[in-house]
Amino acid sequence: MTARTEILLLSGGAFKGQVQIPVIRAILQEIGSLPSLIRGTSIGAENGAMTACGRLEEMAAVWGGLDDHHGIDGVKGFLTPALLRDRGIYSLSPMLREMQRRRLDAADLRCTFGAGTVIRETDEHVVLTWEQKNGPRNCFFGDGRAVPHQIDLPTGCCGSSAIAPIMEPFSVPFPGKVDKMATLSDGGHEHVGPPPPDLPPETMSVHAVFCAPLDTKAKTTCQVNSILEATIWAVEKAMHAPMFGDVALLEALAKAGARVRIYAPVEDVGGMLDASRVTLDRRLKIGERMALKPIFSAN
Repeated sequence: MTARTEILLLSGGAFKGQVQIPVIRAILQEIGSLPSLIRGTSIGAENGAMTACGRLEEMAAVWGGLDDHHGIDGVKGFLTPALLRDRGIYSLSPMLREMQRRRLDAADLRCTFGAGTVIRETDEHVVLTWEQKNGPRNCFFGDGRAVPHQIDLPTGCCGSSAIAPIMEPFSVPFPGKVDKMATLSDGGHEHVGPPPPDLPPETMSVHAVFCAPLDTKAKTTCQVNSILEATIWAVEKAMHAPMFGDVALLEALAKAGARVRIYAPVEDVGGMLDASRVTLDRRLKIGERMALKPIFSAN
């Protein structure tokens, strides 16, 4: 049997993204190497880029060093005045501080990597792609078009980690500035980027890892005590909507012959911005349970 192209897709989800680490580790052990291609959105781009550079355990250590307890789980930073654009309404400062100490370079990639982003010149969703040791190759647009677009790996990765249009401009967790990049990812921040349009389904082995339960009614640790918090919670739930489209696409690929594994938690993972040690330790255990059994497996 001809070997399939191994593809790893990582969703966004801010601090929920810690659950991806044990799953990525298990997938790498299963296939015995890095995938041929890794694609990530937002925190999935940061986890994915570090993995693509052979630095998964370093990224695991980054998560292990975080501890930023918020009195209101999951919604710190939503209360930040909008004028503080360098931080934005979302506060990812603990992760930013850790990532500022590191540098990613396309020359360090050990496999192809892509970050789902929007290019503001055209207001179109693309997946910026970097080839191993060859820098940026092109952008895959939603309709399958591929065009050259020169942008460095840190900028693309950080552009994927922004939440549009709130953080504009914003401080990036790597050297350089992002002035025309933001994540819309087909409407949802927890979206996974699609596999390449030029690969026949029967040649693909796809591993998709989500950071949150696919059930939008799943409870969270967020305590809703005001109209503002209720609005925030409604927005967070709405971000799950594209995940159902992602699952439908992956299931369709499986019917067309692709080997597909979908991983997602089936329990509460807490709020997007909760980086307390207690929550992070619990998410690590959730990720370990996720790694044991995909919620969907075909072929």
